[in-house]
Amino acid sequence: MQISNKKKITLTPWSSKWRNIFKNESDNLRTNISGASYNIHIEHVGSTSIEHIIAKPNIDILLTVDEWSHIADILQHLDTLGYKIIEQCDKTPRYFLTKSVQCDSIESINLHITIPTSRWGTDMSLFRDILNEDESLKKKYSELKSELIKKHHNDLESYTSGKSDFISSILRKEYSLYDATNLLSHQRAELDMAGKYQIKMMLAQFFLAILSATSVYIDDNFFLLLVAFFGVITTILWLRFEHLQQRHRQAGDQARRALLIKNGLKGVFSNKQNVSIYKNFTASIDDKNLSIDTYFSTKKTPGYQRLTEMIEESSYWTCALQKTSAKIMLLFLSLLLLLFIIIGWVSSVTIQSPTIFSIARTLIAFLILLLSSDYLGVMLSYFNATKTITDIFERIEGIEGRNYLEADVLLLMSDYNAAIEKAPNTLPCLYKINNKSLTKEWRRYIHHKNNRKTL
Repeated sequence: MQISNKKKITLTPWSSKWRNIFKNESDNLRTNISGASYNIHIEHVGSTSIEHIIAKPNIDILLTVDEWSHIADILQHLDTLGYKIIEQCDKTPRYFLTKSVQCDSIESINLHITIPTSRWGTDMSLFRDILNEDESLKKKYSELKSELIKKHHNDLESYTSGKSDFISSILRKEYSLYDATNLLSHQRAELDMAGKYQIKMMLAQFFLAILSATSVYIDDNFFLLLVAFFGVITTILWLRFEHLQQRHRQAGDQARRALLIKNGLKGVFSNKQNVSIYKNFTASIDDKNLSIDTYFSTKKTPGYQRLTEMIEESSYWTCALQKTSAKIMLLFLSLLLLLFIIIGWVSSVTIQSPTIFSIARTLIAFLILLLSSDYLGVMLSYFNATKTITDIFERIEGIEGRNYLEADVLLLMSDYNAAIEKAPNTLPCLYKINNKSLTKEWRRYIHHKNNRKTL
């Protein structure tokens, strides 16, 4: 059965009645086709679901069924409700049905049936959401429909074809915003920015330590107030830096979790979920020349093996960068402690007692502030993160031996994410500085690992 392409096409202004018609039909469908052994999801799609846009007087409904094996029973129930099959595609899979209705504002109800993961269904929902959020696109789409109706008022096929380029361009642009490469760029940008704010926090705390030590030598009340003023300003800046560091870090962590699901398992997020993820990104990605195809070395198709190999590579790099950061922090604190010891020893043998006491108070004040700041804590966190991520990395061989069991891989991903989110940002510029050397080391590791498998 085919819809006649010679039937006159009419476009009508948007009506709030369409919402009520959809709701009534949605309730009718739920009552008659819901089953205990499968779940259904019903959405209003098509032009009548886009507010304040001209549309053909047809209500389009998207019905997704999680257990496609029950589709025959569902179609029988729909037949009793007056729906007739117009198109069928087993490959997608999908069905298109329609029924005529007697109503002053619509002529028919079209029903699109598919599975929840179908790109065909996702595109309809996505296009609806995009236009409902963008008034300029609504206007362009309405103008296009008005032009097409003048040229093809009796040719439904040409009218529909004329809209396809506009719809496809909108969807391509939207999908490119949410593709894995773009997500990777946002991850790197947000985490890099979080690292910069972490350094600013540490510098602010170091400046507070200097102010605290300096105050020991100041007797003048005016200068003491001045030191206190700078101390308050620095504290406010530190709080601001901490807030921004946390915001960028959380956005970067979420991007990493989403990337593992999207690129590792070929997960498809809803448009609302994509918007929820991307609204948290504030760092610029203009200077991020990254590609998901070259960022990870694994060439496996999406699945549990690819996800495991992505985690393996990420763990290898993260562990190395965390370990290097820990060593740098240890060296810094060791040099600082050595400097204090030298100053204390020189003071004890060359300076008179009253001055020695002042210097001692200064050193004690400085040390206390350093110990209470992030310096020592960050160093210990780097070492702890190195150990935790190393343990996760070593678990991968066992998962490979058990042929990438679903539960094993999902727990690995959960533990990996928890370890990364607990770890501090690696020191800025370490990634760029160590990029080439770590890439060589990783290639040697993979080569050695593959050779072991062939023996």
